[in-house]
Amino acid sequence: MPRPAGSQVDGANAEAKWGPSRTWSMPVPSWALLTALFVLSFAFRFNWAISDPAPWIFSDELHYWEPAKAFAYTGAFAIREIPGTGGFGPVYPVLIAPAFLLFDRLPDAYDAVKAINCLLMSLTIFPVYLLARRFAEQGVALAAAALSVAIPTLTFTGNVMTENAFYPLIALWLLAFVRALERPTALRQVAVVALMLAAVLTKVQAVTLVPAMVTAIAIVVLLDAMEAGRARMPGRLARGLIAFWPTWGLLALAVPLALVRQALRDQPLRELLGAYAAVLDRPYTVGQLANWSLYHVAELDVLLGFFPFAAFLLMTIWGLRPRAPRENRILAAVGLGTVFWFVVVVAAFATTPTVERILERNLFHVVPLFFIALAAWIGQGAPRPWWAVAPAALFAGTLTFALPLNSFLNTTIIHSTPGLLPLWRWRDRFLSPGSIDDVVAVAAIVAAALFVVVPRRWLALLTMGAVAFYFAAASRPVEGFTHRASEDAFLTIGSPRDWIDRAVGTKTDVASLYWSGDQFRFWEAEFFNRSVGPLYSLPGPYDGLPGLVDISVDPGGLVRGPDGKPVSPRYTMTDIDTELAGTLVTSQLNMWLYETAGRLSVRQRVDGLYLDRWSGPQVSYQRFACKGGTVIAHMTSEPRLHPRPVVVTATADGGRRYTARVDPAGTGVLRVPLRRRGQVCTVTYTVPAVSPATVYGGGDQRLLGVQFEFTYAPA
Repeated sequence: MPRPAGSQVDGANAEAKWGPSRTWSMPVPSWALLTALFVLSFAFRFNWAISDPAPWIFSDELHYWEPAKAFAYTGAFAIREIPGTGGFGPVYPVLIAPAFLLFDRLPDAYDAVKAINCLLMSLTIFPVYLLARRFAEQGVALAAAALSVAIPTLTFTGNVMTENAFYPLIALWLLAFVRALERPTALRQVAVVALMLAAVLTKVQAVTLVPAMVTAIAIVVLLDAMEAGRARMPGRLARGLIAFWPTWGLLALAVPLALVRQALRDQPLRELLGAYAAVLDRPYTVGQLANWSLYHVAELDVLLGFFPFAAFLLMTIWGLRPRAPRENRILAAVGLGTVFWFVVVVAAFATTPTVERILERNLFHVVPLFFIALAAWIGQGAPRPWWAVAPAALFAGTLTFALPLNSFLNTTIIHSTPGLLPLWRWRDRFLSPGSIDDVVAVAAIVAAALFVVVPRRWLALLTMGAVAFYFAAASRPVEGFTHRASEDAFLTIGSPRDWIDRAVGTKTDVASLYWSGDQFRFWEAEFFNRSVGPLYSLPGPYDGLPGLVDISVDPGGLVRGPDGKPVSPRYTMTDIDTELAGTLVTSQLNMWLYETAGRLSVRQRVDGLYLDRWSGPQVSYQRFACKGGTVIAHMTSEPRLHPRPVVVTATADGGRRYTARVDPAGTGVLRVPLRRRGQVCTVTYTVPAVSPATVYGGGDQRLLGVQFEFTYAPA
């Protein structure tokens, strides 16, 4: 079989004997195979994505949902009617905006967005195939493309996240960049820079591509110059660098344009990073960066199932030799430059005190490089020279020793590091809590040994097959975790999700009044109902999005805006613990919708109850514009949680105490007279509370007292 196009192996070069040992071509046109793979990928992804009933990565998903909705309806970006995209890229909102034009109901538009996500992610197979095809035969390239859309991380198709556009765009940029390095024409270089700009407008993190591109060009130019020997090497270096003059010119033009743009907007240069400007807010030590970089690289090893990682290392070591085939040199330079800079930037962000976790969500965009490297290695006969295979197998096989897995297996990884979710599930089901590190380390060492000793004729089947099997086994736990997160979010709003729009229509403005407690129900109501807005918040902003209006509540219960003036919405949505003056229009689960024509006023407020009406150790009841009367607490216990009677103590204004006993399988009633001291009457309930997890196991770590329901009897 002939070598892939572009190979420049000298016949005298010892590496020439590493040619492929079998043909992987198929008697089916490539376009037909790719189309079938695209359709299969879309169907598989959409089948899982459509089963997720509600968004759950907040406030990120609102950050893209709001600009897309505004762009579809008005042609301009806005978040909660505040112009702009909040520092996030505009490309993804534009791509999903058609969903809002096709469907009036936001739940239907939500499903349409997930279909667009699946289409975007599945498009990755085309640039990955075309890249892999430059190094390997049809079948191997097709396998690499299939693996690129099989990684468990692609469960992000069920989320309104820019990763769905960023992943295929990075793969397309890699294809364009490799072509430009092969033959650096002006047109190809302009295409690379244009795609890089599109990536930046998709996700500002793409500025990482600038140092990645410069690094790869420098490596290729240097190795090209070294290949012909030391004689007149400076001249060859100069000519190599000059060949990329369009790239240098465009980059040089971008800097003053950025300076002028920020000056005209009266903004510092750091604001070009938008929502990612926080990475510049703190100093970094070499130790911190090295430590978190090592964690991220080790997690990549686990995510990829070892073999693509080891093949990437081997091909990089081989490709960085001056006499290596030029296509391998380009692959090594692009892979090393891109992965290195992505890891460093993501690791820097991970060191911030509010993060301090592995951010696979920001790093998985580089994984096609590993599948392409695996395809290139197999396509060239799976060579294993000792000077390349020994360090590759040793590093990939021992890397997991540096990853303290148990310390990372917690709920934060559900949205940031899905590649570790299968290990969490398998640890809890089959292993003891402290053994997962040892099991993963042993598995990596075994894989490293197989990578070295398995006969070459079986290596393709071993590596591709093992990775495909691992992805298939890992996808189900990842989907299980993310689907459960979506289900839990859905339980805060229930069905129908657009219950407010159904009650008052989509053309009506419904104010949202947030007091305290769980924000998910407010996010979900805002997400699925076009009528929701403006948004009032008593404790201040409860997310990082603009448009939240600070309010205060005076002793008479009157709600005032930031200017001190009363607010007067016609309709107001709030949680069940806040009773408003007005007419109750409808309710759903723990949310109420009032018609509050006139000044918005609060009648009573309860704090200290969970969504399921269980209390913590303390519950507070407040009655505004209080004129006396009685508050009646109806309480229910649970015999497994409290096998003995529970005594609840209520302390009213003035220090007077009242008690009631709640039997294990019964109910209790506690009546407390309200005495006016000013305009607000307050009662505080103290309840013995225990954790279900300590009583009868399970994951519920809350401290639970009894379940409360309140009624008020006027004087």
